Amino acid sequence: MIRQKVVYEIPWLIERIYRESDKLLRSITEPSRFEERCIQDIGEYLLKNGNNIANKRYLIRMVKRKAEEARRMFKQEESDYYQGIIAVNDDGDEIEYEPIDELGSVESEAMVNEMTALLGKDGRCKAILKAWTIGNTNDRQVSGALGRAFGGNPESHRKFIQRFRNESREQLLEFI
Repeated sequence: MIRQKVVYEIPWLIERIYRESDKLLRSITEPSRFEERCIQDIGEYLLKNGNNIANKRYLIRMVKRKAEEARRMFKQEESDYYQGIIAVNDDGDEIEYEPIDELGSVESEAMVNEMTALLGKDGRCKAILKAWTIGNTNDRQVSGALGRAFGGNPESHRKFIQRFRNESREQLLEFI
């Protein structure tokens, strides 16, 4: 904190750092990291000796050296637009890469919640739907969990799951 304060007290120096940072905008990924490192190192140099403030040329050289170091070490990764990335699958068909649509996944989660609310009549139905939404479609496992949670015979829960699945399909077909 003290190192940063020393650098910020010298207006021409901080302006020089920001000017170099602006030059780096196109060549490095995150110029703010350059600024932080530069301010830290220069602040450390200034705190070593109070007379170091008078070494203007050396301070400018330090800023330029840090900028060059940032260009070499933190240069922007080569990137392609997602539209241009095409892969070839085993069959020889071209497949264009599509990034995951985060908003679409939120929408699908909302649909799952709506379907659960529509089909879930009681606690047992909701528990079955919850198991299905996380990918557990094994009737034996789900009926065992229902038996532990609600009591009763797992075999009767398994038959209930099968009836509930058929009823749910019919309801969803009517809904669609």
